[in-house]
Amino acid sequence: MIAFVLLSGALNAQVSCDSVIKAMEQRWDNLKTLKYKTSKTERLDDEYISKNMSFTVNCRPLQVVLELEKDDDRDFVLYDSEADPEHVLYIPDGFPYKNLRLGLNSNWVRGDNHYSITNAGFEFIIWLIKSQYALLQDRITCCRETRDGVDYYCYRANAPDFSFRTYKCNEKITVSDLAIKLGVSAYLILERNKSVDSYDDDCNGLELTVPTLYGKEIEILIHAEYLLPGLIRIEDDRGLLGELNYFDFVLNPSLPDDFFTEDHLEDLE
Repeated sequence: MIAFVLLSGALNAQVSCDSVIKAMEQRWDNLKTLKYKTSKTERLDDEYISKNMSFTVNCRPLQVVLELEKDDDRDFVLYDSEADPEHVLYIPDGFPYKNLRLGLNSNWVRGDNHYSITNAGFEFIIWLIKSQYALLQDRITCCRETRDGVDYYCYRANAPDFSFRTYKCNEKITVSDLAIKLGVSAYLILERNKSVDSYDDDCNGLELTVPTLYGKEIEILIHAEYLLPGLIRIEDDRGLLGELNYFDFVLNPSLPDDFFTEDHLEDLE
């Protein structure tokens, strides 16, 4: 069992990682809506790309509005898991001057980005912690620390034996779903295999090079008071793979009934 060390003056107390994850799950279960911002840096081929984004999330059913600000434009991406789980609606402020329904993992929407709009919220982070604990166990250290005046639960996984292996796929499964099955980064599968170039590509019959773990070093910060994510930082054998910071949370904001609709978002532009 992983332990989080809680520091309070000279006293040290311990709680299990299971209890922290359970509390995070309860927090997610009790949320109805959520707003937050992210800043991310991701390695795409040999370059690092940085981007700021704003999210508004309806937790059940999962509905997400992603706001992209660039120059003077304000574009929206709308995802509704109930209405259309395989597509998003792209609502541009400028070119191409009309709304487009696009595949969830299409080049226009996700491209080579490490994360999908469906990763909005907490469930992805909970899955990441659980999946790596199942693979790493005693190579994980956890603590409670203060950064910039904020208390966090800190989850760190150190795997110097991180490597790649050959995987023969004998089932009809996409790159994204294969990564979830193996507990690894879908982006690293794309990066290492010329036989696939989209997260939606079918892996059936392919011999792929896949990572053994999600990363060589993983650091995840969880706000101790609110049990909200603060940071995900992943390194692999080439160094930094990506860093995702979360901030400006608003829990259960009051939203119009039609917020997650095309008409409402068009009115916001």
